[in-house]
Amino acid sequence: MRVTIERIMPGQDEKIALIRAYLVNHWCISEEEAERHLAPHNTLGLPQSWVAVLPTRVLVGHVMLALERNGLCGVKDQPWLQALFVQESLRMQGIGRILVRVVEETGRRYGYRFVYLDTIREMHFYRNLGWEEIGTDVWARGAEKDTVTVMRKRLD
Repeated sequence: MRVTIERIMPGQDEKIALIRAYLVNHWCISEEEAERHLAPHNTLGLPQSWVAVLPTRVLVGHVMLALERNGLCGVKDQPWLQALFVQESLRMQGIGRILVRVVEETGRRYGYRFVYLDTIREMHFYRNLGWEEIGTDVWARGAEKDTVTVMRKRLD
């Protein structure tokens, strides 16, 4: 599968709208909270988002690298891989792996030793990419709460 990875930049309203819809529907958060996640993308630092785009210009995946002031498992002021998704019909073709690598390379370029993430059920996918489990925590979004596995990847 041939995809292009593109960084989301200010003014790309159509791409941002698709990502916002994903965040609202998948994370079960409000439009306002999704907008808060996406608003700072016009800065030189973090957060940054990338999309996977087919040659037909169809967006088929997304990932974000964001600095979390108060992350799970007591991890503070560190970069977190967030909002990774690949269109279901195109999974198992390496798109997710490519998006994760972009996040890792960006974290490394910014001088971080680790990148963190939390996941409900995709631990095997991340373990195969060299991530390690560091604990579990509870992630709350509105009235819903999920137990998540927190993982990290050493970048140096």
